Amino acid sequence: MEVISNLDYAKQYETICDRVARIRREMRIRLVGFNGSTNYSIYNSSLKDVKKVCLILSASRSGSSVFVDTLKTCLNSIYFLQGEDTPFYKTYKMDYPLVDTDFNDPTPTQLEEIGKDLISDFWKVGTSKDRKLSSQELLELVLGRLAFQIIGSWENIPIKKLRTIIKNRPEISVKQLLEETLKNCYSSSFSALQYYDPPLLNESLGANPPINRYLIEEAPFVAFNSDYVPATPEDMENSWLVIKNPSNIFRLNLIRKLYPNAEFKYLFMVRNPAATINGLMDGWLHHGFYSYFLPDHELKVNGYKYSKFWNFDLFPKWKDHLGSTRLEELCFWQWYHANEKICDWVGGHDDSRVLKFEDFIDLKTRPQVIKEISDFLEVESIPDAACGELNTVMATKPPSPERWRLRAAEITPFFDVPQYKILAEKMGYASREER
Repeated sequence: MEVISNLDYAKQYETICDRVARIRREMRIRLVGFNGSTNYSIYNSSLKDVKKVCLILSASRSGSSVFVDTLKTCLNSIYFLQGEDTPFYKTYKMDYPLVDTDFNDPTPTQLEEIGKDLISDFWKVGTSKDRKLSSQELLELVLGRLAFQIIGSWENIPIKKLRTIIKNRPEISVKQLLEETLKNCYSSSFSALQYYDPPLLNESLGANPPINRYLIEEAPFVAFNSDYVPATPEDMENSWLVIKNPSNIFRLNLIRKLYPNAEFKYLFMVRNPAATINGLMDGWLHHGFYSYFLPDHELKVNGYKYSKFWNFDLFPKWKDHLGSTRLEELCFWQWYHANEKICDWVGGHDDSRVLKFEDFIDLKTRPQVIKEISDFLEVESIPDAACGELNTVMATKPPSPERWRLRAAEITPFFDVPQYKILAEKMGYASREER
């Protein structure tokens, strides 16, 4: 089935994807060459070797990013991706615009190629006993991530120069590497550093789509975290791979095909519906979160300048809402379709738990939430690790339970919409006070 009619764009996008895949493949070859196969022994594994997968299910702007960021330091026996897995699906032609967002029929070649690349992004929190990554490794890992982020400006990256620089700067940081790289790609009036999470440049650029219309990774971009170390084959056998990506709600059957031998467990993160809708509205008006370029369509939303860019996940019925003129209406349907899908899925699976974001961010109840998760996954939790201040992760602003009331005039009318009332009750937000 033809997904888009703009065949020139589709052909160009396929070329971009092939180039990103090649750069990522070269990254893996160079990393193994630096340190020998023992340091990256996981590269010899396949996704069939993953034995345990914990999927975090949530609608966009429901708090899953800060939740997983906290789990990384609170639980033993877990490993994870540096960011979300959507860039991999796009690179290996398993996502819009080349196929529908609920694509579920990969070829054996696609499964093999995406598997090799996903495995290279399996990481865990390092300890004092772990070998520190060299500057050479950091550069290759940063370049591999940049392939997702700025492939349209790849020719401007002075790769040979960078490899010379790091020989004389063995302690160079990821931020310094990005600065050295990106200053050659953009003029002084624009810097991709603003599009990282957290921003690596303290200036506001306004709501502008990053880079170009061939979006592989959406901003805010993930900067490689040098505190992580590669996961191992033993981790794939014994630990939980934790995957967080709201868009995965619509590709659950595909994910089960990717990890055919894994036991799956599901954590459903729910949040006050009004707060989630408000968060979606904030995101649409932010300078990040541009997820998809629409070659065949144009949005009609009042006050939204970039009508060819869609923010957050593309739910299966997204084309029905292209004519929406009110941002709050579009965000309501994004919230609704995501949570409806999750409720249906979780309702048919006993291997799931429902968690309230409000309980997680409350310091009084957070330790109990972490304990429930550690008991559910049968892993050890780290004492007192959940008691500190939460990081601000992939957020337009720090969480605030009442911030949605600033848009009460736009949001409260949905409280009486039948779909809202039924779904909010399913999620545990039955009374107006809980909204």
